[in-house]
Amino acid sequence: MSANATSPSASRASALMALGTLLSRATGIVREVAVIGAIGTAVFADTYSVGNSMPNVVYVLIIGGSLDAVFVPQIVRRMKDDADNGRAYINKLLTATLVVLFALTAIAVLAAPLIADIYGSQRWSATDRSVAIMFTRYCLPQIVCYGLFEMLSQVLNARGRFGAPMFAPILNNIVVISTAAAFVFIAGTKVTTGSVTNSQLALLGIGTTVGVITQACVLLPMMGRTGHMWRLDFKWRDAGLGKALTLARWTFLLVLVNQAGYVVITKLATTANVLAEGTKSAAAGFTSYQKAHLLFVLPHGIITVSLVTAIVPLLSKHAHQGRTDALREELLRVLRAISSFVIPAAAIVFALGPQIGMVLYGSGASNRDSGHIIGVTLSAFALALPAYSLYYALLRVFYANEDTRTPFLLTVVLNVVDVALALPLFWQASTADKIPALAAAYVSAYWVTLAVAWMIARRRLGGLTTAPLLTHSMRMLALSIPAGALAWWIGNVLSDAHQTSWVRTVPVAIAAAAGLMFVVVGGRIVGIREFTTPHASIISRLRRR
Repeated sequence: MSANATSPSASRASALMALGTLLSRATGIVREVAVIGAIGTAVFADTYSVGNSMPNVVYVLIIGGSLDAVFVPQIVRRMKDDADNGRAYINKLLTATLVVLFALTAIAVLAAPLIADIYGSQRWSATDRSVAIMFTRYCLPQIVCYGLFEMLSQVLNARGRFGAPMFAPILNNIVVISTAAAFVFIAGTKVTTGSVTNSQLALLGIGTTVGVITQACVLLPMMGRTGHMWRLDFKWRDAGLGKALTLARWTFLLVLVNQAGYVVITKLATTANVLAEGTKSAAAGFTSYQKAHLLFVLPHGIITVSLVTAIVPLLSKHAHQGRTDALREELLRVLRAISSFVIPAAAIVFALGPQIGMVLYGSGASNRDSGHIIGVTLSAFALALPAYSLYYALLRVFYANEDTRTPFLLTVVLNVVDVALALPLFWQASTADKIPALAAAYVSAYWVTLAVAWMIARRRLGGLTTAPLLTHSMRMLALSIPAGALAWWIGNVLSDAHQTSWVRTVPVAIAAAAGLMFVVVGGRIVGIREFTTPHASIISRLRRR
């Protein structure tokens, strides 16, 4: 660990990280609201969502999954063992990664029609397909930017600098919000795949990509502040990259399996919108599924990612030193902290999901019915939030021990269960319920996979007792259920069904605040220590160990 990670200023740095995460997520919500307000949730929106998802899909498929799983532990080890604090290794790793990503981007742009066909609905018209291909080509250059951002973020995290990567997405969000506003000003809110012009497509696609470019480039000056000015280094022979690549093989297979499952879900979701055309059902397809999922991971990003990011280098350090007891203690500590905050968040999101959907996505090019479907889907997703967050933390233990095979096998379990449930649920559900049905399959898959992951982790670490964490989780659930009920009651009492979406913001905010206050006060009364210790101090304590 760097000196910065153990200095007296750790608490302040942790608070800065939490603030950055909160602001980036908050502006991210505004971004998604602006985009839905501009393009709606119908087929045109799905073509944009598929195109804008492809850079992440292709990037993660080839190299993205390896960063957190493989490269961070390797960077931590080289920083500890190398005389130059890992500078030469990091330069070579960054350079090699960018070379791969540039080549990958060029190939992907040429293959854009094939990529759009793989992920898009087979029931799209020729015009729908053409628009999706254009969006895909405009957005694919984001691959390089995602790679640069993730690599620089991981290096900064390994050096104890957690703040900048948390704040950088804010700039991305601001650029995309501005792009959406400009699109509405020029094209209005009634655009379809048949009416959109090439210049309007370019505005939306290029503007989205510029946001990711900004997010990546803002981290470059921060590297200098760590005392490491990154330089291109093409001398890869005998650089020690071979071990990282060997470990990354299982991670590549992991991501490949994930994407196979994602293809099925995306095709089903985009088909839902086509089936809804010409019926009285509200528009709800891949965009609706995606936006509900983005809201679902918001508490995870603010709570779990902040906690886990802070201890990943520490877990790698304990694993490198063979300190299994210390690693196990850190894991149990962070799992308890996660459950303390995530379980109440899940209960409140479940209770307020439909209202949140209508507030955020019930106006502009969308409508109240479409916003309601997004909200119902969000409520369904919320049931997976504890499993999603705890599973995320458990995976970091395997990665810290340079075990990439187990996460691959767990990913197979996750996707097999998800797809096996999604297919029958989707086709048996009514048109209005098809997207929530996909979320229900997702929930079941995560709980099953968490149980399997926990059993494997117990066997590997030894002494990873289930009872204390389960007892604590049940206590949190006992607080969270009445908190969710209170939030639901207040939200319904204060809201008027005829109110516009934005007017309903205040009742929903009051209801959520009341639910959270119930949990905090109740937690303090019954003596749950996470509610007597500031969140930033929890992170700071974890990082100093």
